[in-house]
Amino acid sequence: MRLHSRFVTVGLGSVFVLTSASLVLHASSRILEASHARPTQHHAAAGPGELVFENRLVRVYRLHLEPHQHIPMHSLGARLVIWLTDVHLRDTLSTGKIEEVAQKAGDVTWVPAQRHAGVNLSDGPVAFVAVEIK
Repeated sequence: MRLHSRFVTVGLGSVFVLTSASLVLHASSRILEASHARPTQHHAAAGPGELVFENRLVRVYRLHLEPHQHIPMHSLGARLVIWLTDVHLRDTLSTGKIEEVAQKAGDVTWVPAQRHAGVNLSDGPVAFVAVEIK
């Protein structure tokens, strides 16, 4: 597993990040079992997806983007992202800055709060889990 912070590798000495990522990865397979709430559609978490778990500390979303799908400008809070598939995305920030994102399945990234639009540049679907800290 590789850990990244806004597309820059995070030092493995960070016990908190490693512990959080490990717990999230371990828990992601049991999210639906643990949630008593019905999943709801959610679009503000960087694309069409569903809220699969929520408690007083976090909201967890499972998101899916179709090949070449465009997501309009939206705002999101800071979040830990676990990439379930290989990804090639283009983010356009509200400042006009454009960033290309390439991650491998299993990568974990920290995404700061931001306003952005996105597009899946790949020929395949993209899936990820986003853990939003309340």
